[in-house]
Amino acid sequence: MSLIIPVSSATYDPSSLGLGKVVPPEKMEYFRKVWLAEEPLRQAQKKLDSMVQSHGQLQRVNDQMEGMDVKSDEFKSETEAFKNKMSQSALAFAKATIAAQEKLDEIEEQQGPPTFNSSSRRIAVNPLDTEKSELKQTPIASESFTMDVQYFRNEFNSQGVSTLPATVSRHISEKYAVWSSPDIANKMSKNAYHLMASQSKNHPILGTIAVVANCTHKKADFYDPVVLNNKNAVQVWNKLFPDDKLKTSKEAIEEQVKAASSKNALHILSGTTKSSSFVGLVHLMKSDDETNVNSSQQADKVAKEIEMEGKDSKTTGASANAFAEKAINLLSKSTLESHCSMVVEGMIPEVKATTINTNVQQLKPDTEEVMKQLETIMKSEQQDKQKLSAQFTQLNNEHIKSVVAALGEKYESSQNVFDANNLMTCFTDFVTKAQEGTIGNPFNLYVTEFTKNNIAESYRDEFYPPEEGGDE
Repeated sequence: MSLIIPVSSATYDPSSLGLGKVVPPEKMEYFRKVWLAEEPLRQAQKKLDSMVQSHGQLQRVNDQMEGMDVKSDEFKSETEAFKNKMSQSALAFAKATIAAQEKLDEIEEQQGPPTFNSSSRRIAVNPLDTEKSELKQTPIASESFTMDVQYFRNEFNSQGVSTLPATVSRHISEKYAVWSSPDIANKMSKNAYHLMASQSKNHPILGTIAVVANCTHKKADFYDPVVLNNKNAVQVWNKLFPDDKLKTSKEAIEEQVKAASSKNALHILSGTTKSSSFVGLVHLMKSDDETNVNSSQQADKVAKEIEMEGKDSKTTGASANAFAEKAINLLSKSTLESHCSMVVEGMIPEVKATTINTNVQQLKPDTEEVMKQLETIMKSEQQDKQKLSAQFTQLNNEHIKSVVAALGEKYESSQNVFDANNLMTCFTDFVTKAQEGTIGNPFNLYVTEFTKNNIAESYRDEFYPPEEGGDE
């Protein structure tokens, strides 16, 4: 039997969970408790979402009626009554959220940190038959892309401290709490906060454009089929459940196959769907030129245009790439200086810096050389004014050509920079790799359950087939 465990309620722990490995009984019990603790919250969220959607429909009907100059006091009265019910649902959701968090805190305290002697540390044997169990990447998962673009102006509290890092970090946490898992939300917001704090401390920032995106990938990693190595499976079972051991004699195996099912079960992590997350931050800098009083207005204008482009973009990979191109064009056309930061989970996009070459060049011929040539002509051709004029004109033409075509290179240097163009290139590569769907963070865990009877039957079929018989 296969069970689906959303990572939103069970943080993926690589130290105790691995694809094709045993999920310890205490971990499965933890998952069960967490799921039960969050179930009232899920139901409250579902009810509130449904009511919000219904209210939107009622509001659209009301707008249409007003547009047609149709008045209905009874309709408005019913709508107001529905809004009161929605308010009660919102209150119930708030209470469910607080109650769920209290239960989760209690579960975490009971769980405690893993110890060396816990079953997750003691299981070193792989119960899977690695030759017959094939790990595949199958496009069976739900593919999605969600993006949000917002501009946050840098403001200061009464102590003169910038509130920008906390504001942006809170925004990121709120988005990923809905899109992904609490663990991802915490990681992304915390990393973004530290980057923002560093930028605010070291540079005069007008504001920050936050590009936040999340993808779920269509390709899932699955063991198909899931085939046990029967000797290893028995060994793991007896280690996990010393009070419910599985004996391997023919009589004991036959008895267990026919016996009532045990309350214990062996769980193997047999599959996972994946997701990835991207946060790109474009920090717009104040101009060092005190006369540039329009820098703040220009920053607001450019950021607003980019924000609108992000909101207008549909939730597809193609629209995300189009948004990246438009953002690059808008930023490159402005005179604003910007710094960039990036946080990515689930993959590593290709990061390329832009190389800027600087040339210091010398004009040939220079003015001193021209004057010497002119003085020579004046001395040698004083008797012939027409010839002097022709030679001077020719010299002037040659000098103009030299200015355009004969620049002598004196010094060249290069410098690598990471700017908004590079950030949007990383974003485009992130979307491309997400569409390929071969990498990412675990999003849903698929667990295959084997009962004591299942293992006994599989062991019997391998070692005591009906046509052969015999003892172990």
